[in-house]
Amino acid sequence: GTLNYAGKLSVYVQWDKPKETYGDLLGYRLRYGPKGEQLSTVTLEGKSINDKTLEDMQRGIEYEFRMSAKNHIDYGQESVEVYTTPEAPPSGPPIDIEM
Repeated sequence: GTLNYAGKLSVYVQWDKPKETYGDLLGYRLRYGPKGEQLSTVTLEGKSINDKTLEDMQRGIEYEFRMSAKNHIDYGQESVEVYTTPEAPPSGPPIDIEM
């Protein structure tokens, strides 16, 4: 998947449909949270969903994202990404320093 910073304390997560689903694709499970801590779970029903905006993320934290697709049997192998949220937005325009 692709992770893009989407604004103040939110992260936009996007993924591609798996190449092989071994049956009909029924949905996805996204597990996420600060790396090394207990992960939150979001269940997404439907095969056409391929993105999710996560709100209330903390700044300057290394997050772990685990995505898996569901077929008629269960969820498949998780795809794992790690992303660190920005510390803070710039407080103003860049400063030109001449030396």
